[in-house]
Amino acid sequence: MKKSLAILVCLLSALVADAQDALITGSVMGMENGQRNALPFVNVFVKGTTVGAMTDMDGRFKLEVGPGSYVVVVSYVGYETAEREVAVEASEAVTLEFDLVPLSTMLGAAEVVRERRLDTETAVNMDIRKSEQVVSGMGRQQIA
Repeated sequence: MKKSLAILVCLLSALVADAQDALITGSVMGMENGQRNALPFVNVFVKGTTVGAMTDMDGRFKLEVGPGSYVVVVSYVGYETAEREVAVEASEAVTLEFDLVPLSTMLGAAEVVRERRLDTETAVNMDIRKSEQVVSGMGRQQIA
């Protein structure tokens, strides 16, 4: 009887502790080809913790945290990283919306320099293969 009462108390305390969690939800959008679209697979995490998630195909995310103040960080390849401070209380749900700004990357001109070496054995063999008339002769001095 005492064992089952102890187990019941532990389960109830776990449920009450779980109900104290706060919820941070939201969405991540970005400009792509001149249109504002939801960004899938964006990394969303709480700075300084191990709490994190990835957005779904519609750009939505959900983070379960304890009550307190946090910094939510959103990062995605090709876009600037965004941070937002948020304070949540027990059993509260907060919704955040992020609009990521694309990184403007400009590539400079590149000059490709190529050099053909004619003094190697491979180069000579390639010249012989490509010639229309293959002539490979040996002189008497080379045989002896």
